[in-house]
Amino acid sequence: MLLFSDASAEGWAAHLKELLTSGVWHQDDKHLHINILELKAAFLALQEFWDRVMGHSVVLMNDNTMIVAYVNKQGGSSIPPAPPVDDAGAQVGLAHSVELSARYIPGKRNVMADKLSLQNQVIGTEWPLHSEVTERLFDLWGRPVIDLFATQHNRKLQVFCSVMPDPWATAEDAF
Repeated sequence: MLLFSDASAEGWAAHLKELLTSGVWHQDDKHLHINILELKAAFLALQEFWDRVMGHSVVLMNDNTMIVAYVNKQGGSSIPPAPPVDDAGAQVGLAHSVELSARYIPGKRNVMADKLSLQNQVIGTEWPLHSEVTERLFDLWGRPVIDLFATQHNRKLQVFCSVMPDPWATAEDAF
């Protein structure tokens, strides 16, 4: 299972297939280093999707190379050893119920998690045409068979090519 996560100074977000989750940081967390926030975001995402990920192999897709290395090495000295969230018992439960690894994904391809973690920022790849405009263009030029450069959340057709890894996409990266 691919779990995409991201954090910013203001909040965090993640998605697992079509499931989305996000939140804003508590005032006490906003001063933490971005690596800690990224780690907390990943853990909060695992908690949120617990019923879906329990007993599965999960690949954390993240644009922070430090977090990818930390997860793959199962800890390290680059990030302070404090638990990413207060519930250490839940951490132990997750550690024994999920086979977790991580893979780096460039920030420009971590579109959905990035967009959700930066609540009010417009992401360049998320500019869909208005539905009425789309239908008028389809009436003029015909209905295409595939929606290129889309996500499952902004696609205009059932068959689409995603800008990021997506299990629902027919293909990845239209180029």
